[in-house]
Amino acid sequence: MIVRKNISIDQCYVDKLKPFLEKNDGNLSAAIRDAIETACLTLAGKTGENGDTTSTSDSQYAEFRNELIEEKEFLLVHHTLLEWLIKKTSGLLMDESIIYELINPYKIKKIPENTAEIIACTNNFSGRTISIISFSTEQQYKDGYGPLTPGYKIVRYGNIEDLEKAITPNTVGFLVEPIQGEGGVIVPPDGYLKKAYELCKKNNVLFIADEIQSGLGRSGKLFAYQYEDIKPDIVIIGKALSGGCYPVSAVLSGKEILGVFNPGD
Repeated sequence: MIVRKNISIDQCYVDKLKPFLEKNDGNLSAAIRDAIETACLTLAGKTGENGDTTSTSDSQYAEFRNELIEEKEFLLVHHTLLEWLIKKTSGLLMDESIIYELINPYKIKKIPENTAEIIACTNNFSGRTISIISFSTEQQYKDGYGPLTPGYKIVRYGNIEDLEKAITPNTVGFLVEPIQGEGGVIVPPDGYLKKAYELCKKNNVLFIADEIQSGLGRSGKLFAYQYEDIKPDIVIIGKALSGGCYPVSAVLSGKEILGVFNPGD
């Protein structure tokens, strides 16, 4: 329970969001637990013919991560109609990867070097790296960490007029949480996401749905954006992929977007 100071008793509430993001499959899901146990036996090291134990390789860790969400991977691609899925170990790394690919080296939208803009919303939360906090509106996250990364614009969450005014020929992406989590479980006005999506399509701007907190069933649908009947260009998902048992995240998109990644990117 969250205990807040200087509020009356009738303003208190029980926060049932913990452990937030992770337990969408229920506590100690049997399928996830079995996958973890099986994979851990492999990761503990293998015994060779002479009795020596070999260390776990990076490829074994990757195999573990792949096996853990293999079934979910198929379902996610099937239900989103987005053909490609790339995995990493945390949600903020997915946000960072998308930002990297949008801005450097401008493979998706051809604009002059060092002029790209990404639009984010007030009360957003995507993590705490230098680039991510650069578009945060929470000053506490920024204090003591400058200089910050340029290239971001902030618009009021749920205000379609703000978004329309903010888009320029150099805007490459709009990053939005379909339901804001750390901002206070904020649901946007009806029709906002659809109008924002249509604006992005009109202006050749990628619509990026950050579903790390709202996705994988937490809103009643697989993804919260599905209430607006849209198909984002990019969907970012996080910890609930492994039921909180292993750090894994993913980004879903089409070949025309994720296909620009090269080995080593």
